[in-house]
Amino acid sequence: MIEANIYSYLQSVTDITNVIGDRLYALVIPADTQTPCAAFKKSDTNFFRDIATNKIDMRESIITVACFDDSLFGAADLSEKIITALDNFVGAMGAAHIAKCHAFEELNYYEPELKQFISEVSFNIGYEE
Repeated sequence: MIEANIYSYLQSVTDITNVIGDRLYALVIPADTQTPCAAFKKSDTNFFRDIATNKIDMRESIITVACFDDSLFGAADLSEKIITALDNFVGAMGAAHIAKCHAFEELNYYEPELKQFISEVSFNIGYEE
């Protein structure tokens, strides 16, 4: 499962864990979590099949990482560390083989209900599991 591989990989990047410690979550950030922190999700997965066997050969998904902080600069800095770790990554990531990983969108905004600045970055990732 690519989500577990991304989680483990990002937790192994010192530049990221020096900022958020273990506050990296899949989909939902628990209530009362200290910031800075980050959450990620996978969406828009396309499947590519081997013509001879009709088995899934490759997958392509969008991975979006949302970085939360009390300041825009803190959220954007964490987002930049995520970009540095994932953009152009190729090779083994846990049990998956990453064929491509490219950042393609970044969005910064303030969420008044949470009273948090959020910097989201999205990646197009092609992989085999």
